[in-house]
Amino acid sequence: MTDQPTRKRLHIAFVITNLAGGGAERVLLQMADGLTGLGHRVDIVLLRPGIGHYQEIPAAARLVLSESASTALADEEESRIPASVCRWPIEKTGKELLKNAVRVGQALNWQPLLFPSADTFKDVLLIADYIRKENPDCILPALPKAKVPTMLAKSLPGSFPVVIPVVHSVLENRRPRHRGRYRILMPHSDHIVAVSEGVRHSVSAKTGVPKERITTIYNPVVTPKLAVLSRQVPDHPWLAGSGPPVILSAGRFARVKDFPTLILAFHKLSLATPARLILLGDGSERKLLTALVRRLDLEDRVSMPGWVDNPYAYMARASLFATSSRMEGLPTVLIEALACGCPCVSTDCPSGPAEILEGGRIGRLVPVGDIEALAEAMRLTLEDPPPRTLLLKRAEYFSAENSVAKYERLITETVRDHRDGARLRTNLESS
Repeated sequence: MTDQPTRKRLHIAFVITNLAGGGAERVLLQMADGLTGLGHRVDIVLLRPGIGHYQEIPAAARLVLSESASTALADEEESRIPASVCRWPIEKTGKELLKNAVRVGQALNWQPLLFPSADTFKDVLLIADYIRKENPDCILPALPKAKVPTMLAKSLPGSFPVVIPVVHSVLENRRPRHRGRYRILMPHSDHIVAVSEGVRHSVSAKTGVPKERITTIYNPVVTPKLAVLSRQVPDHPWLAGSGPPVILSAGRFARVKDFPTLILAFHKLSLATPARLILLGDGSERKLLTALVRRLDLEDRVSMPGWVDNPYAYMARASLFATSSRMEGLPTVLIEALACGCPCVSTDCPSGPAEILEGGRIGRLVPVGDIEALAEAMRLTLEDPPPRTLLLKRAEYFSAENSVAKYERLITETVRDHRDGARLRTNLESS
């Protein structure tokens, strides 16, 4: 029997704003867990205070905290973290700060409107210092507030590892300042991961990066642990037994998620169809949504319990999962609902839902902001849901095993190319 080739152990660092909540944070932790399971050394670098998803932090990873994040972490919270924790101070003299500020300005073509805030500049120094001392093989920043300082850190002196930004949403929903920074900085990355084909097209169009340097890798969503958690009993009386069908949704209470449209569509549906609505999550629009529920006299039919540790138990027992987003990248919650056997309805927003639901074959798609269409789609799905086997089969395509294998392959190949290029440059300079 031929021996299998030995996997080269890599030092991989994820950079993220915080782990306070949300689908992107959970995806990162699942990816870190998968890569540590393959024998790689993984760091998760947090730039800001805020740690949730304690149960999902992989014990084999290391959590690297900035000074601000470390100071805000209570002893009780730290005791809940299964991974080892490293606190990272920044030690820079005034002269060094000035030099680094000049280099950051040069990296942004001296466009004042694109200059980072003081907090972002501190993040730049943290990331650069971490890289200088730890020398990871590859660094993957996730979410805008991590990608920008990581790319700016690349402009500071010293060798820099492979940088592969992970883009979770189409760039049209970014502010002009973010888009301007992306146009300047993203072409300097070694490669880019987009979480959907729609995101890939958007990144290429808005930054000028050729599509060949952007790889679509779906998020690692479906895991064996998800199946186990889905069988637990949710802590909500509406899902305990018989009663009206329950429609479920989950996400940040933010404008882009457009929960008001979902509530208004539910109100229209409930005039003729007995039903209940549970909204999992929290955010800046909670007061607005609470007021809307009260105004529509839906307080006995709409529940907003906040974030829950196990949303999969809710998904497995709900009659329908609905999303009303104006814009997405690859909505993780839709995939999770499918994996729990829950029928789905979604707005056909850019991008992601149509890819997940196969253009409407797996679940109905409706125009963004269309209350009537969303209410009708929910009614039809409650009356005639798709076969559970169809939903589960589609969810398998988004397995963590597939996604982690693709990430590992991409990282390995990009690191190898990076090293080959560095050796070639060294040889040319010495000849």
